Amino acid sequence: MVRARAAEEQKSPREIAFTRSDISGFLEWTRRQVKTHIKELEELEAVEVIRGSRGREYRYRLLRNSALGPGLNKLLTPEELREKFLKA
Repeated sequence: MVRARAAEEQKSPREIAFTRSDISGFLEWTRRQVKTHIKELEELEAVEVIRGSRGREYRYRLLRNSALGPGLNKLLTPEELREKFLKA
């Protein structure tokens, strides 16, 4: 999602901000699913909150790959996640 938007806007993925709603629409997940998994990505420092608080929309940005650490290179792509979800 971020790569596609970055290419469309001719920006780097790091410059693209996105919301939970963006993720929910892209992955066709419930808001609860997105909230749960985005928290995990925050803890892993794969995404950072660039704006948001109670009652306000949260906006996120991907961190640079070098900041992700070796374990995060094994994160599943959205397609792989969908496939696993459909098999479950």
